[in-house]
Amino acid sequence: EHSECSQVLEGLYLGNYTAAQDLALLQEKGISNVVIATLDHEPLYEDQLSYLQVSALDLEEDLVPHFEQVNLHIDELMQRGAKVLVHCSLGMSRSATLVIAYVMFKNNFTLEEAFNFVKDKHPRTKPSYGFIQELKKYEAKIFGGQRAFYCRICRQQVFSAEDLMQHSSQSAKKFAGKRHSKPSQTCSSIFVEKLDWIAGNTISGTIECPYCSAKLGEYNWSGRQCSCGKFVTPAFQMHSSAVDVSFSTNVYISKPRVL
Repeated sequence: EHSECSQVLEGLYLGNYTAAQDLALLQEKGISNVVIATLDHEPLYEDQLSYLQVSALDLEEDLVPHFEQVNLHIDELMQRGAKVLVHCSLGMSRSATLVIAYVMFKNNFTLEEAFNFVKDKHPRTKPSYGFIQELKKYEAKIFGGQRAFYCRICRQQVFSAEDLMQHSSQSAKKFAGKRHSKPSQTCSSIFVEKLDWIAGNTISGTIECPYCSAKLGEYNWSGRQCSCGKFVTPAFQMHSSAVDVSFSTNVYISKPRVL
């Protein structure tokens, strides 16, 4: 088994046990903290690295409280500038589950968005069915219902979560061959499917609120690049600063298409 140590976010890595054994690799990447997502492996370099071992993923219990505890632990470390590796044996299920939960927490992503985001960075990501069910419960707790997006000016609803285009999946392509901006770790824009009220009669143009005509974003049938580095075609790009999000009171658990 070769070392796998994929950077998912700035300072956050997902990998396998082989990577966790490779002290030179960890030092090269500046990793100072390790989260072990299984009881199968013990800390190896306690004199040089700090460890947190999570036993809950090997037990039959509610994982949501443990997601929250691990998220706070990782977030505190990363806010101090530390770099963290989360690993299990293969880097596929247990550790990937913890990293997906953190990305949901940190980026305010749905399960589907976080799954696609992590899998794009670490292709071996494959949480078990049981872990997916726990992540769905965590998603429901975070959002508490279906997301709806509102124009920040007139407060009218302009689209919902069902209209979102998950551009971190394989359907979105990295933009190559042209000069483009340096990718960031998170998305500053929201991409949606073609909405009935968007008057996209030309190749590109401005997306205006159908109620108050405030500028919400831009569209381009040839595609646009997101700040995360993905190129989406066709692109109906809403600016996060132009819309607000709220949640319905009915509990809604999304069913990821990719799982």
